Amino acid sequence: LELAPVIVDAGGHTPEATSALFSLIDSAAEAGDLTGERKDIRVLAACAPGTAAVFGYESASKDDAVSTAVAAAGRGEAIRSLLADGASAHERGATDGQELGIALAAAIEHVRTLANAGLSTAQALDQIWFRFSATPDQFATIIKMRAARTLWARVCEVLGEPEHGDAPQHAVTSLAASTRRDPYVNMLRSTVAAF
Repeated sequence: LELAPVIVDAGGHTPEATSALFSLIDSAAEAGDLTGERKDIRVLAACAPGTAAVFGYESASKDDAVSTAVAAAGRGEAIRSLLADGASAHERGATDGQELGIALAAAIEHVRTLANAGLSTAQALDQIWFRFSATPDQFATIIKMRAARTLWARVCEVLGEPEHGDAPQHAVTSLAASTRRDPYVNMLRSTVAAF
């Protein structure tokens, strides 16, 4: 568990799957099976109630997502439970700028929701992570990722917590850039996107 980040993405069952993972981590710690420290365990739970509602895919409800985040905030591992999903916007035709805007809006709404649930601003910011699409246009993708980091750092600065502006970014290769009938071109495009 300490060697690589774990992404828990089980649609509407993500809170239950995350809770099961917490139990597994606790059992491993009690048995002395961890090779490092609990703080080295990194978990990203894909609770995305805001973007899921807009784009029509299954995700945790807002209440379940908040409960998961509150539970995660009290643990010793590096757990982020609220996903600001820009990739879903991209897959539905959004431009890079629209993808960034939607992801940032979702992240800010997550922070507001968690603050209303009793978490501090810093704790709320530490629960956010981002997902963006990587396309075969490698330079535009690099620029998008850098812009996202800069914009999120500015949001955290405005919120008075500049040291918490380091939310992880998870890049996924773009399905929208794939063709239906030409697998060889898709392999090239996916290779460049992964690069």
